Order: sequence, then C-alpha cells, then structure tokens
Amino acid sequence: RGARPPPSPSSGNPQGQRGARAADRMVLTMDRCATCAFSPTQRMLAAGTMAGAIDASFSTSASLDVVGLEFASADEPLPVRGTVTVAEKFNRVAWGTTGVESGSYPMGIIAGGLEDGSVDLYDPAKIVAGAGADATIARLAPKHVGAVKGLEFNTFSPHLLASGASDGELRIWNLEQPTAPQLYPALQGATGNGGVGADITSLAWNPRVQHILASCTAGGTTVVWDLHKQMPVIKLADAGAARRCSALQWNPELATQLVVASDNDATPTLQVWDLRNSISPVKELTGHTKGVLSVAWCPSDPSLLASSGKDNRTIIWDVGTGEIMCELPAGSNWNFDLQWSKVTPGVISTSSYDSRVNIFNAVQDTAVSAAGATAATNSVLDSFGIAAEPLATPASDSAPKSAFSLAKAPAWLKRPVGATFGFGGRLVTFGTCDKAKGEKPQPTTVKVGAVALEEQLVARSATFRDAVKGRDRESMASLCQERAAACASSGCADDAETWKFLGVLFRDDARRDLLTALNFELPKPEEPEPQESHEASAVEAVTAGVEALNAGVQALPVVGGDTGEGFFDNLGDAPAADPVVPPAPAAAPSKPVAPSAPVAVPAPPADAHDAAVERALVVGDYASAVAECMSAERFADALVLAAIGGPDLWAKTQKTYMKVRPRTFMHVAKAIVDKDLRGLVETRPVSGWQETLALLCTYAPSGEWGPLCIELAGRLATSGNTHGASLCYVCAGAVDEAVRVWAGVIPSGPAAVGPLQDVVEKAVLLKLATEASSSATPGDAFATLLAAYADLLAAQGALSAASDVLAMVPGEEAPGSASILRDRVYRSLGDAAEGAAPAFPFQAKQVSEAVAVPSPQQQQQQQQQQQQQTYSHYGG
Repeated sequence: RGARPPPSPSSGNPQGQRGARAADRMVLTMDRCATCAFSPTQRMLAAGTMAGAIDASFSTSASLDVVGLEFASADEPLPVRGTVTVAEKFNRVAWGTTGVESGSYPMGIIAGGLEDGSVDLYDPAKIVAGAGADATIARLAPKHVGAVKGLEFNTFSPHLLASGASDGELRIWNLEQPTAPQLYPALQGATGNGGVGADITSLAWNPRVQHILASCTAGGTTVVWDLHKQMPVIKLADAGAARRCSALQWNPELATQLVVASDNDATPTLQVWDLRNSISPVKELTGHTKGVLSVAWCPSDPSLLASSGKDNRTIIWDVGTGEIMCELPAGSNWNFDLQWSKVTPGVISTSSYDSRVNIFNAVQDTAVSAAGATAATNSVLDSFGIAAEPLATPASDSAPKSAFSLAKAPAWLKRPVGATFGFGGRLVTFGTCDKAKGEKPQPTTVKVGAVALEEQLVARSATFRDAVKGRDRESMASLCQERAAACASSGCADDAETWKFLGVLFRDDARRDLLTALNFELPKPEEPEPQESHEASAVEAVTAGVEALNAGVQALPVVGGDTGEGFFDNLGDAPAADPVVPPAPAAAPSKPVAPSAPVAVPAPPADAHDAAVERALVVGDYASAVAECMSAERFADALVLAAIGGPDLWAKTQKTYMKVRPRTFMHVAKAIVDKDLRGLVETRPVSGWQETLALLCTYAPSGEWGPLCIELAGRLATSGNTHGASLCYVCAGAVDEAVRVWAGVIPSGPAAVGPLQDVVEKAVLLKLATEASSSATPGDAFATLLAAYADLLAAQGALSAASDVLAMVPGEEAPGSASILRDRVYRSLGDAAEGAAPAFPFQAKQVSEAVAVPSPQQQQQQQQQQQQQTYSHYGG
C-alpha cells in the first residue's frame, strides 16, 4: 500500500480521523503491474496487465480493470469498478470518446494493444456493469505481426484509431461502427532502413491539426505523417548519435513541436524538435542518467513535461527553460508508463515494474514511503534465489522520502483574466488582449477603472445635498412637502404623513401647526365686544367664565326643579355685597356721578337650601354655601360661589365636582387642572394617541414636551404601532430613536438602496429641524446610518459625496466604522480632499525588540567584570 501522511492528532473521533486521512492523502495506489489510460470524461483509470512482467505469484493471467479515482475517499487500495479477463497481456491501452456523443457508448471505448499483435475494443460501461466477456466489442482484423506498442485515438475524430507494432506497419482504423471496424490502407515507410529497427515503439496524433500523426521506431527515426496525402512529410533523426526512440509526445499548444525520448543508456536525453527546423532539435533536456522509458506532456500546461527512466527517476520538466521543476518520489523499480489525467489537472499516474500503480497530485507536496514497493519486488527476487537485491536502485529504509512540489504555479491554477473591486468604486482587471490566430500571446495588461452601479442613488444624493447645503428652513420645508406629495401619489400614506410632520418642524409655531397635521381644527379668535358704558362687576366676570366652562357640557339633571338660573337672572339686580377684601381706591372722577336708584330686595326664599346658602353668605362663609349647594346637587351655583370665595375654594370645588360627575372629558380636564400630563400619557388608550399628542401640543410646557412625546412613543412601540411611535419621536426631535424605527423596515440586499436613501433624508432633516431647539446630540444609530450610506456612495465612486455625508456625523471623532470610513475616504480623495485630515481611527503601538533583563547572577558577574576592567585601567 502507498504511504500517506499520518492523520491529524487533533481529531478526537474515529470518523473525524478517517475524514482527515482522506483529505490529507495525496497519493492513490493500486497493486498492479499494468499499463494505464485515463478516462477522457470521468475520474476513472483503465489498467491492463503489462506484457513482459510477472508478479510474486507468477500468474500468467491477464485482465483489464476499470478503477475509480475517489480522491476524497479513504478506501485502500483503489476500488476496482469492473474487470474483464483477456487472453493476452497489454503493451498499450488507449481510452477514447468514441460513441459518447451518440450515447451508444456512454463512457467511450477502451482499446488494448496486445502482445500477440491484436487490438481489442472494450465497452467500459459494460465492464463497470459486470458484463464480463460481453464487454468486448470487437477484435480488429487483421492483427499486427508483433506486439502493439503504439495505440491512440484521434482527438478531433474519436472514431479514428491509430496502431503501430513491431512489424513497422502503421494502421488507421475507422470505428464509426465499432462492431464492424474498417481498416484504411496501411502506412508504410516509417523506418526507411528495410527492417532493422523498424518496430514502432510509440505514436501520437497532433492535438492541434487533425490529419497529422507522428510515430517513432527503435531504430531512432521519427516520422510525421500527413493522412491527407497518405505519406510521410518529415523524418527526424539525430545524425550525431545512435538513439533508440522509446516514446514521443506532441506539444499540446504548439502544433509544430514534439519531444522524442531515447531509452539508450548512452544518450538518455529528451530532444525537443520543431518541424520548422527538422535538421536538429531545438532543445535537449538532460537529467536522466539512464535511458528514458516513457514521456508525457501535460495537456493542462504545455510548459510541463514528465519523463521516467531506467535510473528510477520520474522528472517533471519546465520545457521553456529546460529546468527540472520537481521529481516524483522514487520507488524500488522503474516507472515504464506515465499518463496525465485528461479530467483532473495535475494528476499523473506512474506504472512501475514493482507491481504498483501510483496516482500523484503533481501540485501539492507529497511524501511517499518505498517500503511497500520494496517488499513487492523482494518477493519476486526471493523466488529466483536472489536475496533482497532489487533490479534497480534499492531503498535504504522504509522512511518517507523527501516531499516534492512544483517550483511554480501551473497554468491551470493561473487565471487568464480576472477582476476585483477596490475601495471607492474602483475596478481592477487583468488579462491578455485578443490575438489573431497564430500570433503570440500578448503580455498581461492591468487596468484600473471605476464602476457606478447605482447611478440614480448618486444623482438623488447630489440633489438632496444641494437642498440642505444652505440650511434654509423654507427650502427644507418645501422639500418635505414635495416628498409628502410624491409619497401620497404613490400610495405610501405612512411615509407621506412622516414627511408632513417633518415639514411642520421647520415652521415658526410648530406645535400649533402640529394640531392641524393631526386633523384638529384650531379655535377662531373672538371678535372684540363693544365697550360698555359701565364696567362689569366681579360677580358678572365670574359668571361669564362659568358660562364658557359649561358651553360644551350637556345639561345636568335638574334637582328639585331648580336649575340655578334664577341666581343669574337676579344677580344684576341685587346690590353688591361688601367684599371680604376691600378694593383699592379708584381714581377720582372728573365729574360727580349721580347715585343709582335704589333696587328693591326680594323676600327671603322659602326653600330651606336657599335659606341655608343665604345665611352662609351673610356672614361670608363661602365654603359652607358651596357645601350646601353641592349637597343639593346645585353644581352651577356651587361653582359660581366657589369662584367668588377664592382660588383655594375654587380648586377644591372643581375636584369635588369632577368626582361627583365623572365623564370622559373630565379625566382630561382633571389632568389639565392638576398639571398631570404624564399621568394622562400613561393612562390614555394607545388607540387615541393622536388626541393625546394633540393635548401635549396644547398644554405641555416646553421643558416637558420632548420627554412626554418620547414616553408616548415608547407605549406605541410596545403596542406594535411603529409608525405612530416614529411620529412621536419626530415631534420630540429624538433623532436616534426615530432612526432605529425607520431602519427596522429597510430590506436587505439590492432592494435596500432606495429605502436607505429615504431614511437618511428623514434623519438628516430631523436633525437640522431640531438642532436649534434641542441640545441633545444624535448618537450611534445616526452615525451608523450615515456611515452605511457613505460607504454605499463610496462604493459608487462618489467619494466627495461620501465625505460630505460623513461630515454630518456628530462629534470630533466618529464612532466605530464611521471613523475608519472617514479616514479611508479622506486618503482616497488625495489632493481633492477638503479640510483637515480626520483623526487616525487606530491606536498606534510602538513595536520594538524585547530586551532580555539579566538575572541577578548575571548582573553580579557584569559588575565584577567592570571592576576588574577598572582596576586594570589604573594598574591594579
């Protein structure tokens, strides 16, 4: 089994350890001596038993296995999805996409080049399904003379299959009907030397040009074929040294470039040829010390080339520089076959003679132990009586060998194009310019631009900032009226009412106008009455006040048939009683005034209550008179007498009357009389909050107006009436509380842009409307709102607008994110920034190297050394 990094010790349960092993494992292994081919469409691998090799059991059987590549699984060894037994062992295996498009062969077709010269076709879908021998589609006839060592499907036309064998014959098969394959005329003349070294060792289709095919022979000749012409067009050979060509590969990107490997120990190099100069190779990669057995060009990155040789090294090259990028961990025997995955970039398989197939991730670091491979090889050697001396370089111990990794990022990890957003609406892009076919790729260019996705937001913000820049109250009131009209026309009644309230705050007598906004009709001013020839007496003035008090009250029940009207009818005719406190002397008239005519006094009333009241009045006992009237339920008489008796008696009589005659409006009147508006706010039902707010507008002192509105808003918010609560917060000038209510209805995502603009405008106008009358400073809610709005403006590239918004955040230092954003905006504006630089939002800390404090013993030694130096200086 292949070694893997140990599981993480931090995992506390077996299931977690199993997952950690699966994630950390970067090598998949299978105990097979097989030649392999990756599936072109799925994470699967076909492995055919390799010809010319034996395992520890000396088995002569051969099979074709389809293996699943589950990189996230902890199963060991690799799971075999299906197997088919064959009569001969394989020299080459190829997996093409034939039949995938039509659906006749959903997983494509696997072709196997056998040791006896046969080429067999297999259906991998049936192999996985367990069909056994029925998975064999056909055997191509006639078969080659000698082992088939070259086999590959055409990339552009999957129905074309090329095969080459040791007889030197190159065949092209038509697999449009795989069960009845057709053979094109054979291509001969590959060697040019009549038979010695004519066996074809490898072939490859050009990945860029459909009709170009290349093959190489053991004699050292590489031939490039043009199937349109049915003849070779170029022959490549190194005249300077005798070489055996063991493998070749085309450059996946450059159509005229290929690499040829030599398995000759005297010339263990890889030659890179360019067909535009077929005289000599353009580059030679030197690193192997013995012959090269296999070569594979990475289809995902043309700069990566893998090779394995008889020196037990598997090297990944940088073709451009000729340098070794990395080296795969060595086993105990040669790797004779290399394959890059066509589906998963960076995955490479190695097949070795120690009966092991390894799947590596060429990008990540890997550490592989050779203990298992050595044990498999030694078991074969023991059968021949050879004591633990492998055919190749032995492994000294079972310790993991050094890890490997690519020296540079491969092409599949590089982004050909990319973009990223920066602060201030900046967009940075990179990529190559469009190039015509055949031209060299252009250098990568980096561009910096600006993108504004919310242009309407930027325009509306500019309009709003212009409207409030001058702080003109009439202009801001007009803006509120416009917003209210727009909301009303669009059916947003709550928003229209909010804007209406905000507009009222900019008027001179805002509390009086709030009554109109609450749909209450203001009292009309009374017209002045004509001047009487004589002044009204004190009793007449009190009587007029009582009549005004009773104007809106329904008639009280009549008690004993006396409504008290007689008192008012006779009041003007009765002589004025002597006041308890004599009035101040009046100014002397210019002319003597004639005395008025005497008025007759009516006889004493016969009613007992009237007699008692009169007796109390005679002695000036107004309290007893009022009490007598109240007991007789003659409330109007009681109130009139209480008004004459002084303010204390008047207040006491009012309270008594309100208790005796409780009515709804009396609760309001009592709160007004007692100046208990807080109790009114706490007890009135929240459904009548408009009337409560109107009462506060009319009667609340200026010092209590704001707190009472906030208390009413709290009750509304608790009951769920957020709109009413926001209006009360507006009346109180509570910016932070209103912002919290408004921000609660802002949706998330792109739909938040418009509502956020609305809330910002309301909050800013509320602050401007109340900043003269309120000493309170908006807090974090207001600052956070402006910071979010400024961040949105900055993201659109409107840095100046964002700076203006952040300037409205109160305080010297903006809290939290607002201060950071203010600093970023100021620095991004550069020379266009106005005003002084804001305070740096972070606390600077001095970082210095720690100084070791000497121990007491060290300090004593230092003192002794200093003393000795002093003595020696003075000759001591």
